[in-house]
Amino acid sequence: MKRVCIVIPSMGVGGAQKLVLQLARYLDRERFDLQILCLSGRTGGPFEEALDQTGIPAAYLGKRPGPDVRLLLSLCGMLKSMKPDVLHTHLHAVPYLLPAVLAARPKLRLHTVHSMAQKEAAGPLRLIMHMAYRLFGFRPVAVGRDVSESIGRLYRLPPKDVVCIPNGVEINALHRVERETDKRSSPVRLVTVGALYGPKNHLMLLDAFELACARRCDLTLTILGEGVLRPNLEARIQSGGLASKVFLPSIVRDVGAALTRSDLFVLSSNYEGMPFCVLEAMACGLPVVSTDVGGVSQLVQEGKNGRLVPVGDAKALADAILSLDCRTRRRMGKASRSIVSGYDIRKTVRAYEKLYEEGTA
Repeated sequence: MKRVCIVIPSMGVGGAQKLVLQLARYLDRERFDLQILCLSGRTGGPFEEALDQTGIPAAYLGKRPGPDVRLLLSLCGMLKSMKPDVLHTHLHAVPYLLPAVLAARPKLRLHTVHSMAQKEAAGPLRLIMHMAYRLFGFRPVAVGRDVSESIGRLYRLPPKDVVCIPNGVEINALHRVERETDKRSSPVRLVTVGALYGPKNHLMLLDAFELACARRCDLTLTILGEGVLRPNLEARIQSGGLASKVFLPSIVRDVGAALTRSDLFVLSSNYEGMPFCVLEAMACGLPVVSTDVGGVSQLVQEGKNGRLVPVGDAKALADAILSLDCRTRRRMGKASRSIVSGYDIRKTVRAYEKLYEEGTA
C-alpha cells in the first residue's frame, strides 16, 4: 500500500480545498493510505466538517502568523516519522516542506497549481517554487490546459514535465438535484459562488448588475461566499440601492440546492484556474456568463452553453446577462450538462491514482 501525505495551508472554502476533500472521499483506500496535514488550526468551516466525515486522518498544525520556525521543525519530524511514498502539496505549503523533503525523502513529490502560475506565486515564493521544481524534485500538476501552459512559460519547463489533470465534480450527485422549472415570468435569478476577495472582482459584478437592472427590473443576484470584502460589498449594495435585489447570505453548505434555485450562473473573476464553481453550476444545468479567464474557456463554449466577456468590462458582462432569454437559458443549460459530463471527479481521482502509482513504482 502506498503512503500518501497531502499538505495544504488551510481547509477553508476554496478550489484547492475542494480537490483535497474529493481525494479524501474517492481515493482507493485499499491501495493508498492517505494522511492530510493542514498547516493552520481548525476554523470550524464546512470543508473541515466534510473532511471529518470521510474518516481520513487529518492533523491541524496551528501555524502562527508570519514565518513559523516551530512549524518547519515539526513538519521535518512528522514526515520523517510518516515516511510517505508520495508528498502532494497545494497552494503555498511548499516553503515549509523543503527541509522535510530532505529528511523524509518521499519518492514522488507533487505540487498542484490551482491558478495561473504567475498569480499563484510572486516574489520570494516564486523563487522557492523555482527551487522546488529544479532542485527538490517536485513535479507540477496543473488543473487545466491554460494553467499547464502558464507553468511551462514561467518556470521554463518542457510540456513533458508538467502533468495536467483537470478538476472534476460529483456529476451524479449534482445531476440528482432537480432543477426547478424554468419560468418565463420574473424574476430572473442570477447566482455566483466564490470567496469574497479581490481576484473574484465582485465589485465589478455589482457594477454590471446595476447596469443590467437599469434596463430590466426583474433581476436578482445571490452572491455565495465569505471573505474579507464582505463589508465593502454590503456598502456597495446599499449605496447602489440594490438591497432588495442582491442577496449576500453567509456560508451555504448545500451549494447544489442554491444553484438549482437559480436561472443563470455569473463569474466576474480577474483570473482563475479550472473553477469548481463553474463545473458545479454546469452540472446543475445552468448556463454560464463569465469573464474569459484561465480554464473557463475550456468549459464555457461561446453561444453553446454560455457567454464569455473581457476581464473587468462591466458593460459587456451586463450585455451578456441580458442577451439570454428563457428559451436560450434552457438550451444552454442542457448543453452545460452535456459538456460537464466529461469532468467527473472519479476520472480526476483515477488520474491522480495513476500518477501516484507510476511515480512510486
